[in-house]
Amino acid sequence: MGKSIDKKVADSYENTWEVGICAAPCASPLSFLYGCCLPWCFVFTQRVRILENDLKNRYSCCGGVICGDCCGDTARGCPYFCLCLESFFCFWCALSGNRWLIQSSFYVQNTWFDSFLILFACIFSWVFFIVGLFVPIPFEADCVVQCCYIMFQGCLLTQQEVELDKRMPVGQPSSVHPGVRAGQVVVVADPNRNAYIQGQPQPQGYPPQQGYPPQQGYPPQQGYPPQQGYPPQQGYPPQQGYPPQQGYPPQGYPPK
Repeated sequence: MGKSIDKKVADSYENTWEVGICAAPCASPLSFLYGCCLPWCFVFTQRVRILENDLKNRYSCCGGVICGDCCGDTARGCPYFCLCLESFFCFWCALSGNRWLIQSSFYVQNTWFDSFLILFACIFSWVFFIVGLFVPIPFEADCVVQCCYIMFQGCLLTQQEVELDKRMPVGQPSSVHPGVRAGQVVVVADPNRNAYIQGQPQPQGYPPQQGYPPQQGYPPQQGYPPQQGYPPQQGYPPQQGYPPQQGYPPQGYPPK
């Protein structure tokens, strides 16, 4: 099963995108042009940047958002080749995977307008495809729709790239937790918050307890006053000897 950001978890995200979708082309025109002309290359290089070129240990198909870690160790055996196939043949899934990794890593939530544009584009693409099965679409209308989607994908990629420029500046140490895999354990971007595992937040630890103030020593106890000795006992008066006992009369007394 694919991973999705739970609504309760998404509501706890306290950061917003650096720029909105519509303002992204003005914030970085070159990135917008790159996303419109070579979107497959853009989504490839963006994923490599998100994973800090550690695809061998952390790559998962579509960032784990569509089918989870379906390829497993097989994909990580040749991650660059698999990412290349993903970018060319599953472009929108790859773009969604990049977006999910950024949002879950840096606690970034969509504005209501961003969510509306993404949902509208998704629904309209399906409606346009289904209508085209039964009604011939004029070439001009098809070109207009395709141009709109090209600009939309450029705006999404540019918005994500601007966010990476802010959160992961080139040349500075990253806050990515070493050894984690994409879609399993999420990057810790804020040192005051814990990582999200499997899209669910872990309970936050208790704040460090402040040490108790040093206890003041008790005042030295004064010694008890010296006990006065009992008065010397007077000796008992000498006992007078008993009177000498008279000897028993000799045998044969009285004389016969």
